[in-house]
Amino acid sequence: MKKRFIFIPLAILISIASILVLACKHPLGAGIQLKKYGNDTVDTVDKVDKEKPLYPDSTKITVFTNQHIIPAITVTSNNTIIAAVGDKITKGKILIKKSKDLGKTWEEVTVANDTDFNNCHVHPFFITAHNNDILLGLATTNKSNNKVTFHRSKDNGET
Repeated sequence: MKKRFIFIPLAILISIASILVLACKHPLGAGIQLKKYGNDTVDTVDKVDKEKPLYPDSTKITVFTNQHIIPAITVTSNNTIIAAVGDKITKGKILIKKSKDLGKTWEEVTVANDTDFNNCHVHPFFITAHNNDILLGLATTNKSNNKVTFHRSKDNGET
């Protein structure tokens, strides 16, 4: 009698799981689309498709070099892009650049050095507040001096 009570809920659970699996889309997406050439199906993505730029009018611009670590980026309400990175070589230093033309040109922003960060790497991150204030967070990684500080800009990243 007890066996019957185990199998009935198990059968119901398997049925519900089967319905959910069949009703849902594949969690990894549609996958690679195969191209047909004549009667043969090619199982690789065409090289030309891989190398197409997302935006054909865009050009590649290097904003920071490889001596910088962990980039952060945000876009203000007036479409200014602000990017920040920690310096891998000079501990305690961050670099900030901004672009007012959607990334075509970049200008460096002068940053006051915080003496509390002199002996540790700094990892910047951005938070855009509900009132469009930009918060620049600075997290440090050092055994003796781990901390996070915030700086607020109320003028779309100008100060």
